[in-house]
Amino acid sequence: MTTNRPPLPGNIRDNLQKIGDTVDAMILGGPRKYTADEVLSRSGIDRERAERIWRAMGFATPPDEERAFTDDDVEALRRAGKWREIAGVDDAAIVAITRAITQSVSPLATWEAQLAVDNFLDEVTTSTSASALLTFSEQILPLLEQTHAYMWRRQVAAYIARRIAVAQEDSSRPIGTAVGFADISGYTALTRGAGEYEIRRLLDAFESATTNAVGENSGRIVKMIGDAALFTADRPTAAADIALDLLAAWPDSEPPLRIGVASGPVVDRLGDIFGATVNIASRLTSVGTPGEALVDENMAQALCEHDGYRLEQRPPVTVRGYDRLDSWRLHRTNFRNDQYLIAEPSRD
Repeated sequence: MTTNRPPLPGNIRDNLQKIGDTVDAMILGGPRKYTADEVLSRSGIDRERAERIWRAMGFATPPDEERAFTDDDVEALRRAGKWREIAGVDDAAIVAITRAITQSVSPLATWEAQLAVDNFLDEVTTSTSASALLTFSEQILPLLEQTHAYMWRRQVAAYIARRIAVAQEDSSRPIGTAVGFADISGYTALTRGAGEYEIRRLLDAFESATTNAVGENSGRIVKMIGDAALFTADRPTAAADIALDLLAAWPDSEPPLRIGVASGPVVDRLGDIFGATVNIASRLTSVGTPGEALVDENMAQALCEHDGYRLEQRPPVTVRGYDRLDSWRLHRTNFRNDQYLIAEPSRD
């Protein structure tokens, strides 16, 4: 957004407020007409619960006398009560769910709004600016909302399909998840001398290459963290293919990638994952050579049973939390793994 602008003339400032109020009502489904007490009375939720949910959404609690709430806010609090009645979850779980959704939705909403709003405010003196903002609110925003709902349902359906497929497999297969980290080597140093356009272009390329590799191998992106990505797969072979495909697709002209993959149990909480397996994948990424993928012992043992992979053991390393972390470089080959010597991990 442009900074250090001269103050807006009074008539333009008043007109801007009117446009803002109109757009606000469009987006929120109606005007802000209720105080906090009126919302509580209509929703049937007590103040403490309502404030916890509201703060979990990332919003500051407005003064009691301010008419800051709409009919949709009343319905949102009523839905919070239904979570307890229908799903049998307690208030702590409701707040955790709300917070997790907010953490995903807030960056997306901010980015999408920036597409129109920042440009509108920078060009507020033009005759077409108000029309552009109203068009965004009346036409583009509903399309985005419909797209969100469609993609959300598809993601839920994909998760259920993956879980059913795993449940139908041989029950003797070890229970666990393959977890991978990928990051751009030397990214921090690069950002010191690169411009905003170059950084954005690099991150867009990384996100595109990662989503393609993960999607083509039936994996799931847990989250993108700037210059890094965390992904999972239900099978070690799928995670290995994600890593190798990503390395193969990444242009030589870009800073190289480092990838670490581990397999084992994880704690899956509200879309994010935690546990030792995640930590090992992260450590492998940090010690890996740029342009290569490393796997842990569980991954190495699982991949030895399949054609198409070659594993090269590296000396154990000491990293935070692990005195001797064993790892193997992962390669793709047209030969069977039993034609190569794969050293057993050291037990010292």
